[in-house]
Amino acid sequence: MAGHLKQFEGLFKFEECVSERVGGGLILNGTLTQLGGTFTFKKCKSVRKKELPSGGGGVWIESGEMSQQGGTMTFSLCSTPGHGGGLGVQAGSIKQEGGLLQLHTCQASKLGGGIYAKGNIIQTNGTLKVTSCVSSWGGGGVWVAGELTQHGGSILLMKCNSSGYGGGLAVRSGRIQQLGGLLEVSACNSRDASGGGNLLGGQLDPDRWHFEDQRLPCFGWRWCMGTIW
Repeated sequence: MAGHLKQFEGLFKFEECVSERVGGGLILNGTLTQLGGTFTFKKCKSVRKKELPSGGGGVWIESGEMSQQGGTMTFSLCSTPGHGGGLGVQAGSIKQEGGLLQLHTCQASKLGGGIYAKGNIIQTNGTLKVTSCVSSWGGGGVWVAGELTQHGGSILLMKCNSSGYGGGLAVRSGRIQQLGGLLEVSACNSRDASGGGNLLGGQLDPDRWHFEDQRLPCFGWRWCMGTIW
């Protein structure tokens, strides 16, 4: 779909949709904006056909950003042999100013079992909840290439797994900048020593973040007692 998509209210529902390239439910060459209403993607998947790239089991945004200011967007049981089991943003950023963005039991054979973001993730309010998502390469819950910046709101990553690095969260080349809000990672695992997450730099406020049951104590976040490891 070329152009932008904006939801003010009502219901968009995509169920058991299949794409032979990217965007099992929806592909956009523009910005996806949600102001209210409900967006639902259930059992959608992108599948690989020959040598064509694949990604975004539920939604793939090729050029543009995803912006949520209200409403509820849900991805459940979506999958891809590429990046972004639920949601993939190839060029732009994900911005959440309100509402609920939730992903449950999504799977990617490469990066970002729940979310794959080639740009940044910026949260000023609202809730981002990722549960029981899985990736093979990295970022079982969320994989972001740029920065993760949190001014407020909540980011909850629970029971996510990766066969590579960053069971809950992987920040590839940027940093985490937390100015407010809550970041909680619980019961996430990976096969390397970064069950909770993997990042190269940045700081977290110990009063606002919480890591629990990462299997390998002290390596839950590639942090050991608050120090980058």
